[in-house]
Amino acid sequence: AGIAVLSMDLRGHGTSDGKRGHVAPRSRVLEDIDDLIRKARNAWPGRPVFLMGHSLGGNLVLHHRLAGKEKVAGTVASSPALILANPKPPAVMMLLRTAARLLPALIIPNRLDPAGLSRNRHIAVEYRSDPLVHPYISLQAGVDMVDAGNLVLARAAEPGGPVLLLHGSADPICSVEGSRQFARAAGDLCAYQEFEGMYHELHHESIWPEEARRIAAFVLSGGH
Repeated sequence: AGIAVLSMDLRGHGTSDGKRGHVAPRSRVLEDIDDLIRKARNAWPGRPVFLMGHSLGGNLVLHHRLAGKEKVAGTVASSPALILANPKPPAVMMLLRTAARLLPALIIPNRLDPAGLSRNRHIAVEYRSDPLVHPYISLQAGVDMVDAGNLVLARAAEPGGPVLLLHGSADPICSVEGSRQFARAAGDLCAYQEFEGMYHELHHESIWPEEARRIAAFVLSGGH
């Protein structure tokens, strides 16, 4: 579609530095995203910049829409982690918050089941065999994600540029209810598309060509 793409590995992921799973503190991660946006502007001067994130990345880009310094023309969020499919009970969250203040970089299993990524079973096999995949999240990263999700939902109607929101109705990892709540609260600021029966990674589902066309149309139209 003629759209240039620039991406990065988050802290503690892929080939980036940092303890595996420690995507924190959130303020520094938002600064990382600011850096990415500046790099995009320098690489393609005069072009509108859009920010896209999936899952935890969806949580991050919607949070950046509210709190980031570098503003963009629009935001695309795919299966964002606003409400987890299996959220922790309030008492457990209270304990995790206390522990995160004492040991923020302590990593724990993220308990992500690869079978929920896609209805294509081969995707789970590839995920398990990928040497850059790890099963960890730090205490602070987990608490930051939950807190940011709550903030994004509470402030969904605030101005911050147009949003394209995409989610599968059968996502067993990040609850589709989070996206539904955001879309209802954001109103005309948000274009929402829900894919019936699809799992977490829409880019690894049969509807990917349709999703790709939807994203391209949003970007090429300037977020309309």
